[in-house]
Amino acid sequence: MSDIQASTLFSAKGLVAVVTGGGTGIGLMIATALEHNGATKVYIVGRRKEVLENAARVHSKHGNIIPIVGEVTSKESLEAIVKTVESEVGYVNLLVNNAGMCGRRHNVLPAPPGLVSRPGAAEQYKNIEDVQKFLWEDSMEEWEGTFRGMSACDSPWGRGSFVWLLTQRSKTTVNVTGAWFASVAFLRLLDQGNKRGVVEQSSQQIITITSIASFLRNLGTCFSYNASKAAITQVAKMLATHFPQYGIRCNMIAPGLFPSELTAGSGKMDSGNKNQLDAFPAERIPLKRPGSDEDMAGAILYLAGRAGAYVNGNVMVVDGGRMSVLPATY
Repeated sequence: MSDIQASTLFSAKGLVAVVTGGGTGIGLMIATALEHNGATKVYIVGRRKEVLENAARVHSKHGNIIPIVGEVTSKESLEAIVKTVESEVGYVNLLVNNAGMCGRRHNVLPAPPGLVSRPGAAEQYKNIEDVQKFLWEDSMEEWEGTFRGMSACDSPWGRGSFVWLLTQRSKTTVNVTGAWFASVAFLRLLDQGNKRGVVEQSSQQIITITSIASFLRNLGTCFSYNASKAAITQVAKMLATHFPQYGIRCNMIAPGLFPSELTAGSGKMDSGNKNQLDAFPAERIPLKRPGSDEDMAGAILYLAGRAGAYVNGNVMVVDGGRMSVLPATY
């Protein structure tokens, strides 16, 4: 007889998961939800040892959140991460590609008609020449930095900030190529997850955290960020087409505004690696609030659990209705 109890359908019991960018923000929400709901091991990957260790100490309920210092921007580092997981458990059931960054912000420019501009934008950028001058200040290396990493000197957030730390990866990879190579790096361990058969789901899974920026035609942060998120969404869809033949599914979660270092600023981080965002007017987010731990937990537990075992190639939008009030292609 089928077991359709919610406690079974949305359980992470027995899962071995790897979450890149798992020390803060959405990645930490995901890691916490999995660990609190039965995952055997949740490896959180990031660059900052103290942040990862603090996340594991504060948020681990059963002692199963395990920090691994490493970078998705380096094939050598990815190989070392895989080797660590392989030596400890030998397989993976779930990879969550969450690590990401944004480039130089363009949302200081005047918004299109019908959308709200930042204060002073119209006065500062009076005509197309002003806009061109602002955008032309981006170097090609800086613009593509969202795909391949920015030069440290170009970071507009200030030395020592979270985003400044991200920009130390000159000529490396984050949003697109990093997620791609992380996916490739773990294919063998995902295959081992299938062979071990320790969870009810008959296929293992890669979940890529994209963004509603994948579909938005307006500026949330910068042109290159939206472009990079659209690119990784396409890559994830291609994975969903090519890898089910090996028993590996791929799905996507496209969040709207959630508390994270990219949305709230590194200065607002509390002792539990959490940030807070204020309420929003309905014209920006119809539900008038940012996403919560519970919102992200519901999404990840659905996709990672038995409830989502028949889902492949899906983009789950979790945005409080934000895309319904903005120009979008979704």
